[in-house]
Amino acid sequence: MGSWGWIGLILASGAREGLRGARIPATMVKQSEQNEGPGSGGPVVPEPEAMRAELDGLAAEERKVIGGMIVAMMREPDKLRDREWLLEAYSHIASQALELGDERLEELREWIRSHRDTCLNASFRLFLRVARDLETREPTDEDGQPVALTLGQATIVAMTYFGSDPSGGPAPA
Repeated sequence: MGSWGWIGLILASGAREGLRGARIPATMVKQSEQNEGPGSGGPVVPEPEAMRAELDGLAAEERKVIGGMIVAMMREPDKLRDREWLLEAYSHIASQALELGDERLEELREWIRSHRDTCLNASFRLFLRVARDLETREPTDEDGQPVALTLGQATIVAMTYFGSDPSGGPAPA
């Protein structure tokens, strides 16, 4: 996929509404020409401060799962509309992040069920926020020539939203 291909796919896809069609409350977004609102057919993208506040308000385990989900979503953006893929990716990432092991399988299942909407909807909102952030960037090499955006660069942008908690990533610059 081209350097900006996944961003366009994200913004054009139904993924912008999250797995269950949830949208961000109006108090979390500022309506502007860059941030289309509900009813316009365009994505509702949280403002950077709102995204950070949302992630900061979550438990460390939820942030770990969302961090894993955002990387998986950026790695395979063409699968964002595939509910089965999303649920499998979420379950796999949660099982790795929680490290509960086979002996606590029922506890893992319950955590996955009870945190699904929170984690997946926050993952979609972060995914859109990062896409919006990257729209304004034009990565260049040392000679100023345009270069392809890498998954690593996009991941770094995503991780800046996780605040200063060591388990949630670096603090914003």
